[in-house]
Amino acid sequence: MDFLLDDRRLAIEVKSGRVHETDLKGLSALSDDAPVGRRMVVCLERSPRELTDRHGPVQLLPLDEFVRQLWAGELI
Repeated sequence: MDFLLDDRRLAIEVKSGRVHETDLKGLSALSDDAPVGRRMVVCLERSPRELTDRHGPVQLLPLDEFVRQLWAGELI
């Protein structure tokens, strides 16, 4: 887990390659400790998608989509 924003409303992991379920370990460990509102992986994939772990969905966002949402104020 690389960023934790707004009192655990958003947890962000950053990955440089294709994301697999095993890459969600940090976000999952954080969720083991206490609830997190929204979990996200910012990555270099071509399109948004979603993976699920034992705590629920994790949104995967390509970097350009993450930046668009960030500038539009849609992340938090």
